[in-house]
Amino acid sequence: MPESLPQRIFSRIATLSLSRPRLVLTVAGLLVVASAVTLPQLRVSTSRYGLVSDDNPDQARMLRFFERFGNPDAPVVVVSGERPEDSRAVVDRLIAGFEAVPELRGRVLARVGPSEVAEVLLLQRPEILSRDR
Repeated sequence: MPESLPQRIFSRIATLSLSRPRLVLTVAGLLVVASAVTLPQLRVSTSRYGLVSDDNPDQARMLRFFERFGNPDAPVVVVSGERPEDSRAVVDRLIAGFEAVPELRGRVLARVGPSEVAEVLLLQRPEILSRDR
């Protein structure tokens, strides 16, 4: 039965590894050294804005918005539990902890209810107001 292309490739690699182990180890070592040299130049970014080119019109518009008004991203913590009293106690502790951070003092928004969420949704999707009920 004839060998498939992947079988032939791996067979040749195995044969080379057995017949010339020093060459294989030297090549592997060179690859490790090359990786070690280039590794510090790699950047890791968790920014979702880095996934789209700055030349993209929508991305460019959003970046101009950020320059003018600041970045609106804010962390959100959702607390839920079986008993509302327990959830409120956790929120109280979180508020105290966040307010203790000087950069966050006065900027913590907690206990957001349906009316606050509705306002935010309307700001993001104002066309909702014009829909027929």
